[in-house]
Amino acid sequence: MKKVFETGSIKELWGVTASLAISYFSMFVMTFVDRVFLAAYSQDALQACTTAGTPAWAIIFAVVTLISMSEVIIAQRNGAGQYTSLGSTPWQMVYLSVLVSPFLFYIAPTLAELILDPTPYNREWFVWSIYSAPAYFLLAAFTAFYVGQGKSNIIKWLALLGNAVNIILDYFLIFGYKDIIPSLGVKGAIIATGMGTFVQALILFSIFMSKKNKFEFGTWNFKFDKQQFYQIVKIGFPPGIFILFEIAGWALFYHMMIALSPLHITTANLVQSILFLYFFFGCGLEKGASAIAGNLIGANKKHLLSNLARSGVWLSFIYLIFTGLTLYLFADFLILYLVNKDSVVVDIPTLSNAVKAVLPLLAVYILFENFRWLLGGILIAAGDTFFMMLTGFFSVWIFLILPTYLFVYLTHAHIVYAFWVWLFYSVLATLPIYLRYRSSGWKERAKLITDSPQPDPISLDIISNEEN
Repeated sequence: MKKVFETGSIKELWGVTASLAISYFSMFVMTFVDRVFLAAYSQDALQACTTAGTPAWAIIFAVVTLISMSEVIIAQRNGAGQYTSLGSTPWQMVYLSVLVSPFLFYIAPTLAELILDPTPYNREWFVWSIYSAPAYFLLAAFTAFYVGQGKSNIIKWLALLGNAVNIILDYFLIFGYKDIIPSLGVKGAIIATGMGTFVQALILFSIFMSKKNKFEFGTWNFKFDKQQFYQIVKIGFPPGIFILFEIAGWALFYHMMIALSPLHITTANLVQSILFLYFFFGCGLEKGASAIAGNLIGANKKHLLSNLARSGVWLSFIYLIFTGLTLYLFADFLILYLVNKDSVVVDIPTLSNAVKAVLPLLAVYILFENFRWLLGGILIAAGDTFFMMLTGFFSVWIFLILPTYLFVYLTHAHIVYAFWVWLFYSVLATLPIYLRYRSSGWKERAKLITDSPQPDPISLDIISNEEN
């Protein structure tokens, strides 16, 4: 079934965002469950999630972001009615994954030694995270096929399945089971999450290759398309680089927290873990807005993008109410399950008070991040990714890292001030994106495809002959 977007209304945006948000929620729950189990296993293992996990995810999500940009081409082609051209795009990203993965495997151990403190948990977390990266790359490639069309329900159900696989494997692989399964600790958590992700990618691939999709969307067109490959890399490279430097900036932030005190890093660790539970909406909103914007641009309906932006703002304010209420009601519950009383090195009441003092700031921070992702998603759908890279790079280092260094690290300020810097960063990082959105130049360059469909004649002949 082909999906058409007409107005960019709240109903249309929510229809796509809701399923994507659930899928992201499931993914972030995977991360949260990992951290709950690891907190019970060892507080040092939990800390490795931040100190080693952050740079590992910087590399993984740089590539995932690049691959995900293929949905921009898919969305615009879908909006233009070029349905038989959609199926070749994910294959180009599969080839990119095959090229990138061996290189990452090769450099992972050396990188771990160069950039991390020499602890077993740090090295293990970093290296095994990189080894699990191909599962994320393949999932991103085939997810883009559905997201670009605004078909998000299948993504939702697969994410829930992947989460179930992760939770089941997490317990047995982290702690072991009798003499049958050895305790793998940090390595077990990463393997469990990687397996949950791989299951999603495998099922999505099998659906992608179905006979219906083969005829309707040309999904068996696995021919390497040099022009399309380089077009996606050109669009995706800037946001991929931005993600790399943004997460690298966050890694530096957490290293400053480590240097300040156990209270600083433990509080930052807990708040980051809680934050992961709330990022799902913004991630879904960005993808939903980008998918609909791409379809509207492909259908020559750029004048409706303002409706889409307004719809996203309303949804963001509604989500703020949800965020504030749940943080207020469940703060103690969240803190309880993220603290190992036997191995934590700070006073637990002091830690709890610090986290609770930060949570109101966190709610407002999430609101502005959602605004930023919403507008960023629309700009990305227009291929305006170089601007997003420049803005994101300078925002992280000027509005986050520099103030943290000057006003928190050098002064040994209380941890709460670090989260005031978070809020400062989020507001100022949103401003240039809003100003860019209000300008008109990017709209004139928004369409990235030709107006006439260009199905691959070779693949269509093959399909036709197979049927005969």
